[in-house]
Amino acid sequence: MTFNKFPKSDRRVINVLFGVIAILAIITSVNHKSKDTIFPAKDNIVTSKRNVPKDFDSIRELKKRAEEKRKLRYQEIKDSFARLNELRAIQKEKRLAKYLALKDSFYQLKEERKKKNDERKALWEHRQDSLRKIYPRKLQEGETIELNLADSIQLKKIPGIGRGYSIAILQYRNRLGGFHKKEQVLEIEGIPPSILNYLEVQGDVQKIEVNKLSVNQLRKHPYINFYQAKAIWDYRQKYGKIKDINQLALLNEFQPEDIERLSPYIAY
Repeated sequence: MTFNKFPKSDRRVINVLFGVIAILAIITSVNHKSKDTIFPAKDNIVTSKRNVPKDFDSIRELKKRAEEKRKLRYQEIKDSFARLNELRAIQKEKRLAKYLALKDSFYQLKEERKKKNDERKALWEHRQDSLRKIYPRKLQEGETIELNLADSIQLKKIPGIGRGYSIAILQYRNRLGGFHKKEQVLEIEGIPPSILNYLEVQGDVQKIEVNKLSVNQLRKHPYINFYQAKAIWDYRQKYGKIKDINQLALLNEFQPEDIERLSPYIAY
């Protein structure tokens, strides 16, 4: 019996039924796919937790592996600490070696410094001995020397007198012809007055021949300048020989203090 044999009204009903069945099939298929997509199968769900097996052998295996990992980790940490201790021991040995080297260097430097100090001390003592020979012992209070007879070494015994002053005293003494009194030494520039306590003057001085010397010879004396020497020369040429110091007092070039200073040194 074919479909066309049904009555027309029945065929319409059958078509409607087929259409409803087709729609229901489509809806069912769509719902099934949506359910699979929105609610996946439990076996396909991926969670953050590890899948724990349900059999005890697998659990024991996992525990064994975890224990082995912990042992390995512990051994690695232990090895790291051992290496760290070795490094610390090496560093300690290096520091100790460096300290010992520095200690040896310090003692060696100390010995060298001590040796240098001993050498400097010996050199200083040698110089002191040399200086004692060059610079004799200074005069004590109450001790004196003869100013017109003393040499440079004796003059340097006076407190405050060194090589320079001793040479200046000798040169001035030679120009004067000797000191008439010890206060004359203060005419040297810079001489300290305290040296008078250590001086005494004895003996005569060397006199100048006022009637025989030329102008240049007369002016060499510290107490006669060029104009005074020229005045003496002119006086001799005009009036003859000088017989008394008072004759020089008549000249304008000579003041009373000049006559007083010259009187011990004039010979006629």
